Amino acid sequence: MIRRTFGSALLLAVVASGVAHAAPVSSLSVGDSGRSYASSRISCAAAPDGTALVPVAWVGLFSPAASDRALAWLNRNPVARLSYVRPLARLPLAYGSNSAAVAFSRRVIDRYAFEVPAIACAMDESQGNTYSADGTLEYGAAVKSYATVLPGCAVNPLTGVAQPYLNLFDGGDYLLNVSINGEALTQLGPTRPHTVVFLVAGRNVISVADASQSTEYYVRDTGDGMCDLPG
Repeated sequence: MIRRTFGSALLLAVVASGVAHAAPVSSLSVGDSGRSYASSRISCAAAPDGTALVPVAWVGLFSPAASDRALAWLNRNPVARLSYVRPLARLPLAYGSNSAAVAFSRRVIDRYAFEVPAIACAMDESQGNTYSADGTLEYGAAVKSYATVLPGCAVNPLTGVAQPYLNLFDGGDYLLNVSINGEALTQLGPTRPHTVVFLVAGRNVISVADASQSTEYYVRDTGDGMCDLPG
């Protein structure tokens, strides 16, 4: 199954009769038919009652013609009717695995999958972060860095014991100062685009600062801080 993914520089817009329909996403995955797309990152939005943030994604018609009609589905339930006038639909995702589809007919159906990690959309320092559609990567709110979601397990050479860790990456040619729980760790940049961040027991807050321009946060709770080394 082939997906064409468009990066953050793209803002999809279809202009006709002086009206533009713009997708509120920064990265898009176009379906097999070439007629629909889905956001390739999971974002967070306020719940209807405003008391929490919930994971959401978008599906829509790609360059729709005036006659195009489709039905958006989520987890086997119809969500919205799509047309040139209403080309977008927001999908309220559940934690775990989600299956979405845009059906133009019984034979033309684009299918998409979203895996929402349990840490997504917590109302803490990491508010504003987004997640890859497969749930494996978390992107900072300023989109200058990203990290693996599920901690790995390895021996920390500084302590000599097995500890959970995450991989942290520079998302471009930025100079990023990395700290964990208030203590300076390292600097990421063009010559060092990746680092391993070992986590301690309890709540860990990793900050990634681009001088005074922006600071991104990643939060992980490791419980007792113990982990099992891979087989």
